[in-house]
Amino acid sequence: MRQDYTAVKNIYIVCGKTDMRKGIDGLATFVQDHFELDP
Repeated sequence: MRQDYTAVKNIYIVCGKTDMRKGIDGLATFVQDHFELDP
């Protein structure tokens, strides 16, 4: 299945490690807390 990313305004690439065991809610909270972004 292909995705259409033409409407995406910004893409953020962050180097480092992420604990993927946190699940989507934990990762969304991490983004909000550390990068002050709205996932």
